[in-house]
Amino acid sequence: MSRIDPSRATPGDWQVRPGQMTMYGGEKLPTLQVWTRENTAVAKLHPIQGLPGDHEAVATNARLIAASKPMAEMLLEALRYEADQFDGHPDLPLDVSGAELVDWFTDWRERVKRVLDVPG
Repeated sequence: MSRIDPSRATPGDWQVRPGQMTMYGGEKLPTLQVWTRENTAVAKLHPIQGLPGDHEAVATNARLIAASKPMAEMLLEALRYEADQFDGHPDLPLDVSGAELVDWFTDWRERVKRVLDVPG
Protein backbone atom coordinates (compact mmCIF):
# COMPACT_ATOMS: atom_id res chain seq x y z
CA MET A 1 0.00 0.00 0.00
CA SER A 2 1.14 3.54 -0.72
CA ARG A 3 2.19 5.73 2.17
CA ILE A 4 -0.13 8.38 0.72
CA ASP A 5 -3.65 7.24 1.53
CA PRO A 6 -6.21 10.01 0.90
CA SER A 7 -8.98 7.78 2.26
CA ARG A 8 -7.47 8.28 5.73
CA ALA A 9 -7.58 12.07 5.44
CA THR A 10 -10.28 14.07 7.15
CA PRO A 11 -13.35 13.86 4.89
CA GLY A 12 -14.96 16.80 3.15
CA ASP A 13 -13.71 20.05 1.76
CA TRP A 14 -11.63 22.03 4.20
CA GLN A 15 -12.07 25.73 4.74
CA VAL A 16 -9.55 28.39 5.74
CA ARG A 17 -10.97 30.88 8.25
CA PRO A 18 -9.44 33.82 10.10
CA GLY A 19 -9.05 33.41 13.83
CA GLN A 20 -6.88 34.34 16.76
CA MET A 21 -5.07 32.77 19.62
CA THR A 22 -4.28 34.23 23.01
CA MET A 23 -0.60 34.30 23.87
CA TYR A 24 0.72 33.65 27.38
CA GLY A 25 0.85 37.39 28.13
CA GLY A 26 -2.73 37.96 26.94
CA GLU A 27 -1.77 39.31 23.50
CA LYS A 28 -4.15 38.27 20.70
CA LEU A 29 -2.27 36.83 17.73
CA PRO A 30 -4.10 36.65 14.38
CA THR A 31 -4.17 33.18 12.87
CA LEU A 32 -5.60 31.33 9.91
CA GLN A 33 -7.38 28.13 10.86
CA VAL A 34 -8.25 25.13 8.74
CA TRP A 35 -11.67 23.59 9.47
CA THR A 36 -13.73 20.75 8.07
CA ARG A 37 -17.27 21.52 6.91
CA GLU A 38 -18.38 19.65 10.03
CA ASN A 39 -16.66 22.38 12.13
CA THR A 40 -13.73 20.31 13.30
CA ALA A 41 -10.48 22.23 13.61
CA VAL A 42 -7.67 20.64 11.63
CA ALA A 43 -4.85 23.18 11.97
CA LYS A 44 -4.10 26.63 13.32
CA LEU A 45 -1.36 28.63 11.61
CA HIS A 46 0.21 31.82 12.90
CA PRO A 47 3.19 34.00 12.02
CA ILE A 48 6.40 33.02 13.77
CA GLN A 49 8.10 36.43 13.87
CA GLY A 50 5.26 38.80 13.01
CA LEU A 51 7.07 40.19 9.97
CA PRO A 52 5.00 41.71 7.12
CA GLY A 53 5.74 38.77 4.81
CA ASP A 54 4.67 36.22 7.43
CA HIS A 55 0.96 36.70 6.75
CA GLU A 56 1.24 35.59 3.11
CA ALA A 57 3.39 32.59 4.09
CA VAL A 58 0.81 31.58 6.69
CA ALA A 59 -2.02 32.03 4.16
CA THR A 60 -0.16 29.90 1.61
CA ASN A 61 0.47 27.14 4.14
CA ALA A 62 -3.18 27.20 5.23
CA ARG A 63 -4.36 26.83 1.62
CA LEU A 64 -1.94 23.93 1.06
CA ILE A 65 -3.13 22.13 4.18
CA ALA A 66 -6.76 22.70 3.16
CA ALA A 67 -6.04 21.21 -0.27
CA SER A 68 -3.97 18.28 0.98
CA LYS A 69 -6.56 15.53 0.45
CA PRO A 70 -7.44 16.41 -3.17
CA MET A 71 -3.73 17.02 -3.92
CA ALA A 72 -2.86 13.55 -2.62
CA GLU A 73 -5.63 12.05 -4.74
CA MET A 74 -4.36 13.89 -7.83
CA LEU A 75 -0.77 12.80 -7.24
CA LEU A 76 -1.89 9.19 -6.99
CA GLU A 77 -3.93 9.65 -10.17
CA ALA A 78 -0.79 10.84 -11.97
CA LEU A 79 1.16 7.83 -10.70
CA ARG A 80 -1.56 5.46 -11.90
CA TYR A 81 -1.72 6.95 -15.42
CA GLU A 82 -0.27 4.27 -17.71
CA ALA A 83 1.60 2.89 -14.68
CA ASP A 84 2.13 -0.49 -16.33
CA GLN A 85 3.99 1.27 -19.14
CA PHE A 86 6.06 3.65 -17.02
CA ASP A 87 6.85 1.04 -14.36
CA GLY A 88 7.57 -1.72 -16.89
CA HIS A 89 10.88 -3.30 -17.77
CA PRO A 90 13.53 -0.61 -18.46
CA ASP A 91 14.68 -2.34 -21.67
CA LEU A 92 11.24 -2.30 -23.26
CA PRO A 93 10.07 0.79 -25.18
CA LEU A 94 7.13 2.78 -23.86
CA ASP A 95 3.92 2.29 -25.77
CA VAL A 96 2.22 5.49 -24.58
CA SER A 97 0.63 7.86 -27.07
CA GLY A 98 2.28 11.26 -26.78
CA ALA A 99 -0.92 12.99 -27.91
CA GLU A 100 -3.03 11.16 -25.32
CA LEU A 101 -0.45 11.93 -22.63
CA VAL A 102 -0.51 15.64 -23.51
CA ASP A 103 -4.34 15.67 -23.50
CA TRP A 104 -4.46 13.89 -20.15
CA PHE A 105 -1.81 16.16 -18.64
CA THR A 106 -3.55 19.33 -19.90
CA ASP A 107 -6.80 18.29 -18.21
CA TRP A 108 -4.99 17.13 -15.05
CA ARG A 109 -3.03 20.41 -14.83
CA GLU A 110 -6.24 22.49 -15.03
CA ARG A 111 -7.79 20.43 -12.25
CA VAL A 112 -4.66 20.88 -10.11
CA LYS A 113 -4.87 24.65 -10.63
CA ARG A 114 -8.49 24.60 -9.40
CA VAL A 115 -7.56 22.59 -6.31
CA LEU A 116 -4.74 24.99 -5.50
CA ASP A 117 -6.82 28.04 -6.48
CA VAL A 118 -4.14 29.17 -8.93
CA PRO A 119 -5.35 31.83 -11.38
CA GLY A 120 -5.11 31.50 -15.15
